Amino acid sequence: MKRERLGWLWLPMVVCFGFLYIPIVALVVMSFNSGKSALNWKGFSFRWYPELFNDSDIGQALLNSLIVAVGTTVVSTVLGTMLAVGLVRYTRSTALDALVMSPAILPDLMLAIAPAVAAGALLSFTLSIDEFVIAFFTSGPTSPTLPIEIYSRVRFGVTPEINALATILLLISALAVIAVAVAVGRSPKIEAPETGASAKTEKTHDE
Repeated sequence: MKRERLGWLWLPMVVCFGFLYIPIVALVVMSFNSGKSALNWKGFSFRWYPELFNDSDIGQALLNSLIVAVGTTVVSTVLGTMLAVGLVRYTRSTALDALVMSPAILPDLMLAIAPAVAAGALLSFTLSIDEFVIAFFTSGPTSPTLPIEIYSRVRFGVTPEINALATILLLISALAVIAVAVAVGRSPKIEAPETGASAKTEKTHDE
């Protein structure tokens, strides 16, 4: 029935989802390739996962990214919460309101669907650990972040080791989304207050 309502629109929808997700599926599959090539399948193997965990450069880059992301999350969450409380309780400023609302033009803000402070903290962490452009211009040669380390390796071709890293990050992201969805589903829902008409009707019934 739903497919009939969509009509011919289901075809571009399938093409769009295929364009988005087929490369991800291919990346995950090729991370289990026993050969060194990321394009030619040589057989199933977990070979690249132990090599990934033994790669000290990847480990150091991940540690650098986590340090930057956690620090950014703490600072931005504290300052953002203080600014929000100050705007609501103490002062109203058109300039400050415009400055605070300006990040709304970013599509990533659509991710902020959990409680406000937690959503802001998670958004800061996600944007920070995934940041490439700023890190490319500010990170030193001896302390690259994870995106910079990945970029320096894929310039000469994607290896199964990078595919394995991407698969692990994808798995962690999926588990985090599932955990948040379960937590939101189990959280108590706040009921809206009754309107005057409904409250009067209920009071009449009680009498």
